[in-house]
Amino acid sequence: MGVFIAIILMSAASIANAGQYETAYADGYDLTLYGDAENTAWCKAQQLCEEKGSDGLAILDSSNLNVAAESIIPSGGRAWIGGNDLTTEGWFRWTNGNSVNSGYNKWMSGEPNDGFGTEDCMEAIGFNWNDRTCTDSNMFICQLATSRQTSAHYAVFEYSDAFSQYNSKANYWEAQRECENKGMRLARVDSIEEFEVIQKKFARNRNGKYWIASKYDKCVYMSHNEFDVSDCTKTSLPYVCEVVTPWAVSLSDESPKLREGEDLQIECTAKGFPLPDVAWYRDGDRITMETDQRVHQAVVAGGSTLVIKKADLADAGQYRCYATNAAINFENKVFALLGLKVYATGKEMPVEGPHLSDLGKFQICSTDFVYLDNADEEARSNNKGH
Repeated sequence: MGVFIAIILMSAASIANAGQYETAYADGYDLTLYGDAENTAWCKAQQLCEEKGSDGLAILDSSNLNVAAESIIPSGGRAWIGGNDLTTEGWFRWTNGNSVNSGYNKWMSGEPNDGFGTEDCMEAIGFNWNDRTCTDSNMFICQLATSRQTSAHYAVFEYSDAFSQYNSKANYWEAQRECENKGMRLARVDSIEEFEVIQKKFARNRNGKYWIASKYDKCVYMSHNEFDVSDCTKTSLPYVCEVVTPWAVSLSDESPKLREGEDLQIECTAKGFPLPDVAWYRDGDRITMETDQRVHQAVVAGGSTLVIKKADLADAGQYRCYATNAAINFENKVFALLGLKVYATGKEMPVEGPHLSDLGKFQICSTDFVYLDNADEEARSNNKGH
């Protein structure tokens, strides 16, 4: 039998994503690691995740999610994840309300140990977890359900207004051509969700109006708090161009079961603008497109299918499905990581336990707690357990 663990990784090299290391997709979630200048305390990290449009700190309650998190944390690095025992000492809960120890968990040996009586928040160190003082500074991993994703989450904008190097206005059709000449497109708003995401990025000029594109109508402009239509040729406005880094990367099946001698096909697709090129690799080598080969790939626009015929034990190993697109002065890459195990015919297949349902978010952070100083932390430590 074969078991695949599917992880999709994205490294962003744009200035707009400064501080973002990588993004991993697994089990229907986008996990994004933030660090360097954004290192912060646990509660502040939870707040920043929500401000970035995600659901909060990552809840690593499955093997796939934990492997995904491990793959984006740099060697020797630490990152806050969404668990704590701030409400009841010794009872660690995820921020969705579920008990950490009631399901999948990967505590380090001897952890949690509440060292110094102050370790109430969870961090990931590679594949394993540790409890740590919540006010320490750490990288952090945010989580976003793929069902909530929009292209706006991954858009990188270029403005033509007075705040930019261009400082130019145009009618709608001219603006559209200018974006296309740069290998970009007019920024799109096709839903209320996208409007709300882009609205935060328009804080640079709350009174400005910009040409954008939308499925609702032609010649649409957007300001900080509204969008409307105007005359396509007579109205002259600044405009916003965008490129969309690869996103919504998906596999046709994240955990297929494969016996020795069976055939397998796994589709890998990705969205983005420009439309990503997608290709499968193994051990650093691109898998052939020659269809007469037992292992090959079939590449189409925005996707590629990995084909394995009559799988044997030698097929075990790691496969990566890369998605790339490029515009202006940067290039982004996405890859799906598959760890393949091929089992001999007749060997019993491992079975994973059920995934727990969310109990609902609970609020445990206050503004005062986020910004505790050393004196406050010492007082909290002395009062602990009283």
